Amino acid sequence: MLLLPYLKNAQRMGALLLFTYIIRPHAVFAYIDPGTGSYVVQIVIALCVGTGFAIKVYWRKIVTFIRHICSRDSNDPHR
Repeated sequence: MLLLPYLKNAQRMGALLLFTYIIRPHAVFAYIDPGTGSYVVQIVIALCVGTGFAIKVYWRKIVTFIRHICSRDSNDPHR
């Protein structure tokens, strides 16, 4: 009996998806204008620069963490 509300919701969602599939246009003529493409390029560049800066800031912590993991694995008596 606890699943009954979930089944009703699933049926409603299925009906909504089917209805949306039926009424949607089958041929879409769209393009990405140069402004949007430029914005995507800016996001990719910012992501690369931000990742590089984060690695630069936390480099010592990253190296210390990796060394700690490697030294712990090599000193493991259960191996």
